[in-house]
Amino acid sequence: VFLAAFPTECSSHRAANPSGHTKAGVHSIGVCNGVIGNNLPAPSDVVKLYKSKGINAMRIYAPESNVLKALSGTGIGVLMDVGNGVLPSLANDPSAAAAWVKANVQPYPGVSFRYIA
Repeated sequence: VFLAAFPTECSSHRAANPSGHTKAGVHSIGVCNGVIGNNLPAPSDVVKLYKSKGINAMRIYAPESNVLKALSGTGIGVLMDVGNGVLPSLANDPSAAAAWVKANVQPYPGVSFRYIA
């Protein structure tokens, strides 16, 4: 599991402090979940870890059926990459993009997809 945190929502407000610096608050944290490697935990264990640590967003680098099934019904927001290999065809052919969504998003109605990148 490759862990790299990214803020999913930020806000800034002027705090009453002597320096006058602006403080930023992070409302949620997301973590990238890579699946290339050895001895990786099962997707269900990764989801349990996210939930136990209050991590409410995940980035995955490609549609992975095992990961998407584990995320179903959890409320964890998902940013899913399409993968560079298919990006040109999706960008140039609306029917290819629709077929990709049908194959990789629609079968997982319980997943909270936030972004497709």
